[in-house]
Amino acid sequence: MSATAGTLIAGTARTTTDARSTWRAGITASVVAAGATQLFIVVAHALGVSLKVGSPGADHAEAIPMLAFAQWALIWSLVGTGLAVALNRYARHPRNTFVATTVVLTVLSFGAPITATHTGVATKLVLALSHVVAAAIVIPVVAARLPRDGRRTAPVQR
Repeated sequence: MSATAGTLIAGTARTTTDARSTWRAGITASVVAAGATQLFIVVAHALGVSLKVGSPGADHAEAIPMLAFAQWALIWSLVGTGLAVALNRYARHPRNTFVATTVVLTVLSFGAPITATHTGVATKLVLALSHVVAAAIVIPVVAARLPRDGRRTAPVQR
C-alpha cells in the first residue's frame, strides 16, 4: 500500500470517528436541550405566561401545543449537529465557524417571537429565551467536539 492510500484510509477513518463522536454528543445535547426547553416553558406557563401566539397577518392568537417546544428544540438542535459535522469536514476553522454561525442563527431565531402578532410581551420574551436555553446547552457541547484550527482529517500527501 502506498503512503497516499494509507493516508487517505487513515483520514477517512478519522473523519468517520469524528463524525460519530460529534453526532453522539449532539444527539445527547439535543435531548437534554429539548427537556430543558420543555421544563422552562412549563415553569413559565405555570407562572402565568400565556402560550398564545399570533402568526403574521393573523387576526387572533392561538395556543402553541405544549410538546411543540421540545419537538422543535430537538429538531433544530439536530440540524445544528449536522451543521457541525459538515463544518468539521469542510471548514478551515470548524469550531469558530460553528460557534459564530449558530450564535447568529440563534439571534435571528428571535425574529419569529418578536414579530408575532396578538402576542403579549411576556410571551415573546419567554419564547425568545427558550431559544437561548436550547442554544446554551447544545452549542458548547457540540463545539467542544470540533477542532479550533484545521480539519481533523489527515492531509493527502502526493
